[in-house]
Amino acid sequence: MDLALCFAIPTITILVRNLRDRYKGPWFYVVMGLMATALTNLFVGYFILLPAMVIAIVLTPRKQYARSTLRYLAYLAGTAFLILVPFILYLQFYNMDLLSFFRQMLYDTRAYSYYPLLIAELSTLSQYYAAGAGLLLLGSILRLIFTDSKNGLDELIILFFFIVISTIYLPQLSISTGWFDPDQLNGFYALLISILLGIAFAHVMRFINWIIRYQQSVIKIIESFSLVAGITALIYLQGGVEVSRVLPSTTPNGFHEAYYQIIDEHLPYSYATVGPEIDRSLAKNRHYFMNYNYFLNQYGSIDSLYQQWLLVPPQQRTNQAVPPPSIFVFVEKPPYGSIQQGILYNSSNVMRNIEQWFSQFRELEGRTVNTYYSSDQVTVYEIVNRKGEAEIDEVLLHIHPTNRADNDE
Repeated sequence: MDLALCFAIPTITILVRNLRDRYKGPWFYVVMGLMATALTNLFVGYFILLPAMVIAIVLTPRKQYARSTLRYLAYLAGTAFLILVPFILYLQFYNMDLLSFFRQMLYDTRAYSYYPLLIAELSTLSQYYAAGAGLLLLGSILRLIFTDSKNGLDELIILFFFIVISTIYLPQLSISTGWFDPDQLNGFYALLISILLGIAFAHVMRFINWIIRYQQSVIKIIESFSLVAGITALIYLQGGVEVSRVLPSTTPNGFHEAYYQIIDEHLPYSYATVGPEIDRSLAKNRHYFMNYNYFLNQYGSIDSLYQQWLLVPPQQRTNQAVPPPSIFVFVEKPPYGSIQQGILYNSSNVMRNIEQWFSQFRELEGRTVNTYYSSDQVTVYEIVNRKGEAEIDEVLLHIHPTNRADNDE
């Protein structure tokens, strides 16, 4: 996402410059910037850069306003569709679900908020930021109306876009979507906040210049002194430059230690793990994976069908999917405070449900549950469906027949 932003920010800057310039620059750089951004990260390309470009085009007045606006929007729509063509062709060729693919590409489960040095919650600060941006937007509009100056057009576009982004963080609106996590916008939102503070400083300097009306050389000295004094005051008020070296709570100590012990001792794709959705990337090309929600809601039915399948004589069994020989379930011990909410929502409730599930599962006939790993914070349960088919040592012991000595004779 950070790399994609490195393409997105210059692209929107070039677009705004081309829109306001008397001699319009070529669209080649704008189109290439959008393509580079979207192909690097679809979320940044389609949820950050593309809306910003649309807002810039709609809010920028031109002589042939309606005709040029529609033409520029057509450029963007054509480019956005062209970017998706390789993805669509690939998914159609391999008969993959289009909607699921794009939801997976756009939703980043690894994004979470952890800012221990903020003076208040980000949702609370966003209310003040949005209110400040609204006042600055009103000031920019009045300036454009009464001074007939187009120099504030860039500020108008940025402020409008900032308000749009801020609405996602406002707790009163409670905007939620299954297409992206609002925490994915944190890095870009921090950049917009710094730009907002710069615009606010510029408005204050313009107001001082309007009242005092000194020479431009004097105004520049006042601006430079005010900027340095303001930054120094902010650093002093917060007690110096603070750098947090506290690591965020992600998963409990022992999760990864137990996980690497599992992959060292078991054959690939002979087992499944059950954990937070963020661990799905670890399972790629290595083993099967279920998140907690799927395990709690679906595994009971899978196990019931598997037990019925075992009752069928081997010669009459059909080739149908069966659960892997071993399933490892990662469970945090009380007081359930280590898993970050951005990684697992309401982790304490999930862990209690897992423990309750196992207490009922152990009472069923023919089920085997072992404690594979245990520490002060973590317990890893192993559901053994077929003993000896997952562990590397067990498989190696069965390479040669048991009567090897007789065969050698």
